[in-house]
Amino acid sequence: MSDHSTKPIKPNRVSPNSMPVDLSVEGTQRMGESSHPQLYHAAVTVESLDAEGLGTIDPETSEELLYTFDPTHDHTHGKSVLPKAAAILPRTDEVPALTMPNRDESVAYAKSREDSRLGKRWWKRPSPYWLLVIQLGSALSMGMGIAPKTEIFNHLACIVHYPYASDFPTTPPVQSNPVIPSPPMPSPSQPDEVVSSSFDQTSFALTRISIRGLFDFSIDPKENTKGGLGSEGQPERSVDPLLCRKSPVVQAAAAKFTTSMSIFQGVLAALTTGWWGRLSDKWGRTRILSIAMVGIIFNDIVFIVTARYPTSVPGGYRFLFIGPIFDGLLGGMPTLSATNQAYVADCTPDGTRAQIFSRLVGVMMVGFALGPIVGAAIIRYSSDVLSVFYVACALHIFTLFIVLFILPESLSTGAKDSLAKMARVREHEIQNQEELERRWEEEEEEDDVLAGNSGWSRLSGVVQTRAAKRSRGVIRRLVKRVFGFLSPLAIFLPVVDENDPKGRKNWNLTFVAMGLSFLMFMMGVLSVKFQYTQLMFGWGPAELSPLLTVIGSLRGANLLIFLPLTVRYFKPKHNGKRPEQFSLSDKISDSRFDLKLIQVSLMLDIIAYFGIILFSGPRFFIASTMLSTLGGGAGPALNSLALSLLPSSRIAGRLFGATSVLSAIVSTVAAPLLFGITYAYTTRVFPKAIFVLSATTLSLALFSLSMIRLDRPLPPLEDAPTEPLLAEPREEERGRPRTPKSVNGRSDISLSTQ
Repeated sequence: MSDHSTKPIKPNRVSPNSMPVDLSVEGTQRMGESSHPQLYHAAVTVESLDAEGLGTIDPETSEELLYTFDPTHDHTHGKSVLPKAAAILPRTDEVPALTMPNRDESVAYAKSREDSRLGKRWWKRPSPYWLLVIQLGSALSMGMGIAPKTEIFNHLACIVHYPYASDFPTTPPVQSNPVIPSPPMPSPSQPDEVVSSSFDQTSFALTRISIRGLFDFSIDPKENTKGGLGSEGQPERSVDPLLCRKSPVVQAAAAKFTTSMSIFQGVLAALTTGWWGRLSDKWGRTRILSIAMVGIIFNDIVFIVTARYPTSVPGGYRFLFIGPIFDGLLGGMPTLSATNQAYVADCTPDGTRAQIFSRLVGVMMVGFALGPIVGAAIIRYSSDVLSVFYVACALHIFTLFIVLFILPESLSTGAKDSLAKMARVREHEIQNQEELERRWEEEEEEDDVLAGNSGWSRLSGVVQTRAAKRSRGVIRRLVKRVFGFLSPLAIFLPVVDENDPKGRKNWNLTFVAMGLSFLMFMMGVLSVKFQYTQLMFGWGPAELSPLLTVIGSLRGANLLIFLPLTVRYFKPKHNGKRPEQFSLSDKISDSRFDLKLIQVSLMLDIIAYFGIILFSGPRFFIASTMLSTLGGGAGPALNSLALSLLPSSRIAGRLFGATSVLSAIVSTVAAPLLFGITYAYTTRVFPKAIFVLSATTLSLALFSLSMIRLDRPLPPLEDAPTEPLLAEPREEERGRPRTPKSVNGRSDISLSTQ
């Protein structure tokens, strides 16, 4: 090999010795079309960064990383004149793109992380246990507000949509709670008369007092609400809260309103989560956590102001949209969840995160269980529903204080610098790729032989003109920018199975993504499920709070006690082997156990929803809901199964990023939209349609996950290193590098390996 000087890659200059190279999967295929044979084998040295932080291509240095480009990829402008190499080089589209950061930076990062942890006192040392306090406070505030928020949304809709006699069905609905009698049905002969009831309320007296103090129904909304009824001088309209709950018109209006807010918040969160995630690699995890908490606090304040003064704020109850929009722009819950995962990954060793995540989920379930009890006690003491949201907002402010002034930052200065360098390199890769594409679009095909154009191609007009190539290039780059936030989902695409002699594709991760999407989709049933209890049983916060406590307690007990015991006594034993000593058959048996656990959990959930569909009455509803808590093991088991199906644990971060994007799209956008619309348009005809949709969704999840095939040996999860962390690795086996974790699930350098 001839001598070449190592030069930085410049965006607007291409030299034979230092070529801009796109190191993605598509880029390696495209670069095969280059007329520079020295790009056939290029060693990428990430550590050689100049003052601008730009990577270099050093053809002589091939000891660290070696990537082979396949020049046989055909493009529409002609075939490559380089010799075919398909016989000796594997196709880049047959293997998943693995991210391999530079080893020296990985070792330096690991060493600086350990030194920073050992050199600090315990209250300045990053630890996942700090998140337990934050998780408990967030879950507690969320649990306190579920039932009261449903009640307030219902009464905000009731201000505009008063319950008339024509709103109620001709036949009484299903018998409500036996403790609370159903309200008397209005006489059909008076369709325009406002309904009011004077029946004796025993267990609901508390809610009646708090709502009367919150809303004065004798005051019409202002004109800018576009929903006011009546005018000054008309008799006062007194509407009982229970009648608002039992009105299908009010329920439909509340469902449409909450669905609209969820869509606004979900779409904005899905579009901004990746950007905030990349920014956390530069600014640190705690700063992004605090920004997300500011959005949540602002949403709380908007909700309190609108609920307290619904006829005074601009736009009436539509003023509530400002809170979710602002919260979504600051990332919302998807950003908060992804940053929490990145914080745990930053300050915990490999192989222990599953236990930490399970504890975080367990603490969250404890908060959900305690929240309704605390909320009911606050309402009973203050006789005001909004007092719950005052306390919840105070908890969020307290959490923000902890994040800003107490929570230690998990990314050290060295780790931030390393991530920033890799981000600059990746940004420069994108610039180089676009530069090469633009040059190709401006190429003139002077020699048809060199361009690979046959006589038939010239006569038939198959060869593209410069304008056509330029148009396609602009469209391709535009689509890539618009849908770039979906790029982490590429990890779920099927890949060619190396263990299959016929070369068939492995669809296991694709089926996992489908099953995970259906499970996330079930998040949409929660809000309308509580509205269903209002419509059919007349339940309010006084009845929903104990039910939520029971559900949260059972689900937490299932995740913290029953599920671990099931794993302990029924999971295949491996004779005391450590995880790094597991054989392929051991890992397959573990994956099969996870799959069976998922299937059993889903079947219990499906049976529970069929129980709600087939039987009527509050007792069957409560029993079926309690049965569904036993299906809570599907989520953790599916995460474990997905990790075991990865071709390498080095791309576990990409899996977290892909699931975050999936959650932002499905659970915060698609699920609330479909469940909200379904409930809004079926309240009069068949209110149980939402449970039919739930059972169908769970059945599709069960079917998708049943398509997973574990009959062939799986690739090893990781190459277990036998040498110390700082020792030189063997050439044939390298340990897993300890790399800075990226919140968006992607490494900031994408190097395609063959």
